Amino acid sequence: MFPGLVKDLTEPYKNIPQAQNHYIKVLESNVPNHRQATGLVVVTAYKAFEVAKNLTSEHIHLASILGWCVDLLVGSWKMNDDTMDGSDTRCGKPCWYKNDDIGLRAINDAVYLQHCPYLLLKKYFNGHYFYSPALDWFQKMTLILTLGQSMDTDCLENGRPLFDSFTMDRFKTITRYKGSYATLILPIALAVDFAKLHVDLYKQMKSILFEMGNYLDAQNDILD
Repeated sequence: MFPGLVKDLTEPYKNIPQAQNHYIKVLESNVPNHRQATGLVVVTAYKAFEVAKNLTSEHIHLASILGWCVDLLVGSWKMNDDTMDGSDTRCGKPCWYKNDDIGLRAINDAVYLQHCPYLLLKKYFNGHYFYSPALDWFQKMTLILTLGQSMDTDCLENGRPLFDSFTMDRFKTITRYKGSYATLILPIALAVDFAKLHVDLYKQMKSILFEMGNYLDAQNDILD
């Protein structure tokens, strides 16, 4: 599906070839190549939660679009995170801002990726019952990721870590807002709501997903 979505997202720039080619490169380099295929969780969870009669090709197609929307949002956050942290590599490749022809342009590219989910939601869900709930989730997650990134950078002063302020409670709070919500809570919540399940199931899963988020972030720190 991804090449078709790239075409959707770059079509507005068809009269400006230089911009269109750049954004194609941004999408292809920063969205489908992450170690954690977060978007697949949406599709897998939806298939598990939905009743058999509703598992139509149309619904699975829409769930797949939701999955790519999650990957677009996560991609924008990782681009910003790498730039702010001064990181060198992401998944074994140079961080986007490290490319000679990119530099601080990566900030603008991250803003572009952050808005891409809303373009896809409008194109594929406008008039659909799930359009408004999906918008609410993505807007909420954008603010949550912003808060998590801010808390992360508060642990630094002049580029040096402030170890006294970095407690276990703070680590868990950062992983919750910077990692768990976007990479675990959002995909599952979208699947639960798209399948019209009772909200209590989501509440029961949150505590488990937060623990998984703590683990994934600790693993990522060790690998780094």
